Amino acid sequence: MLWAVGRCWDFLITANAVVAACLIPVIMVSVSADVIGRYVLDAPIGWVIEFAEYALFAIPFLGMAWLVGYRDGHVRIDLLVQVLPLRWQARLESFTSLVAGLTCAAATWFAVLTTVSQYQRGVITIGIYPISKYLLVSIVAYGLACTTVELLRHAWRAWSRRNAAPAPASAAH
Repeated sequence: MLWAVGRCWDFLITANAVVAACLIPVIMVSVSADVIGRYVLDAPIGWVIEFAEYALFAIPFLGMAWLVGYRDGHVRIDLLVQVLPLRWQARLESFTSLVAGLTCAAATWFAVLTTVSQYQRGVITIGIYPISKYLLVSIVAYGLACTTVELLRHAWRAWSRRNAAPAPASAAH
């Protein structure tokens, strides 16, 4: 059962990353079309700049959980870690992932409170086509929440490895 939940979660995180990746060429094509429309046809596409701004804002929050969890791509400085025994490497990795996860959880909580506040107050963006600002901040809350889960999963996986025996040196060849 837990395995199935993990698979569904992994699918969701991957889907978020795919949406983020697809937004990049959409931005590129729409901005190119706007430039051609504006300078060649004298008919700019009014919504393109704001769409590009919102999409560029959303991309990191949609993709960061996948980067942290699936690709293990967060930034590491591991000069000191590499000289530690494997058991201590796993413990340190678990601890740092736990601290990062708890920090991300606090940021998630703040983003949720901000989203609710902006929804209740009816705050809108400033622009040609204003939208409710809570929609943008909800992307932040969602991305941070997903990243929190991935960091905590990473901490658990590292903690589970803390007593694993290292592979024999001859197995590496």
